[in-house]
Amino acid sequence: MPKNNTDKQSVNLKNDELRERLPESVYYIESPNDGTVLIAINVRVQYDVDAENRAVVSWFDTVRGRSMLAVDIYNNGSKFAFERDESEGGGFYLFTPMSLEIYNKKIKEHLVAAGSFENNDDLINSFLNTLKYSM
Repeated sequence: MPKNNTDKQSVNLKNDELRERLPESVYYIESPNDGTVLIAINVRVQYDVDAENRAVVSWFDTVRGRSMLAVDIYNNGSKFAFERDESEGGGFYLFTPMSLEIYNKKIKEHLVAAGSFENNDDLINSFLNTLKYSM
């Protein structure tokens, strides 16, 4: 497993708990290999999509839907991570539940129309509202 912010005791997840959707609605994404990712809304995982037992991880990023083929999936408490299949360019993706602190320190400066929020609920609801305008 590449060096990252996940615990060395991460486990491969193939259980019903994460079969359809991750528990949080909005995540911050870090990837040393992909500068195009930042926010994930309504992350879903579909396991065993082919004979090689790979999974598809999909989400909405406030502008468009994304879907990536994953070869390994890891869990470290509230964090979720996966390694993207080499056939799609590879890379490692770490998903951390969104918080006001993360937004202010790592996301706000990258957004053209960044808002200011007083609490986590307002922040999360703002991201979820982008789904209404994506249809």
